[in-house]
Amino acid sequence: MYLVIQRSYLTEINLTAVNAGQRYNFLDVPELRQAAVFIQGIETFTAAQLAVSPNNKTVIAAAGAASIMCTFVVGETEDIFNIPYYTLVSANNAGLIRAFNNKKINLVKSYATVVSASNLNAGESLIFNWYFKA
Repeated sequence: MYLVIQRSYLTEINLTAVNAGQRYNFLDVPELRQAAVFIQGIETFTAAQLAVSPNNKTVIAAAGAASIMCTFVVGETEDIFNIPYYTLVSANNAGLIRAFNNKKINLVKSYATVVSASNLNAGESLIFNWYFKA
């Protein structure tokens, strides 16, 4: 199965501090919180694919991707718990974007967790591209 892109939205989480166990919530994105928004795929990036973020922040290095876990909340439930950021980098998966079967992700309750400070620096950003239909 392949993903047919209908709409997409790029978001960023800036790592203000890098400590094991540090949790970063996603910011609210009105375009992604509408009742009729269904997430079809999520793609993440490292500096190998995107040198700087739209906010002109350095994107985490490829080696840093192994130090981040992501949790995506559907409603109030952590449906996708601790999926490695590395797994969502399409360049690591033959260019495939991970499909999410029309999940209604509650972005402000979803988060990324630093599991190791290795290969990460304060001020770098995690980049997520959300593929969705509305």
